Amino acid sequence: MGNDAVHPARRPPLADSLRPSSLEGMVGQAHLLSPGAPFMRALRSDSLGSFILWGPPGTGKTTLALLVAGETREFFVRFSAVTGGVPLVRRIVEEAAGRRAAGVATLLFVGRVNERHVGRLAIGDPVAVRVAAADVDQT
Repeated sequence: MGNDAVHPARRPPLADSLRPSSLEGMVGQAHLLSPGAPFMRALRSDSLGSFILWGPPGTGKTTLALLVAGETREFFVRFSAVTGGVPLVRRIVEEAAGRRAAGVATLLFVGRVNERHVGRLAIGDPVAVRVAAADVDQT
């Protein structure tokens, strides 16, 4: 191996390597991404609020949230409702408020949400973050 080789442990996950870099490059989800779709109209007119993405693994929930953050130039934060706790949510919201004061919005991507984890999502300042929740399910 030469110096140019990438160590396998440092390679990004395959899903990250295959993600499109723009909304136009995303395959599927036409009900959301076609030019006349309400989601797209709201996104293009800068009036998209918080939203929920539901579906099985591999359907593009994380990719769509990442692309929305890129399209709107929002700072993207991932949070797992399973492993993250209230102190982490509070810290994320505090940091988002600081970014907001500097003119940068935050998109908080919350994964693995179910009714046991909803209490962790008591976002204190709804103006500080836009929330995209994914893998919402009932148990």
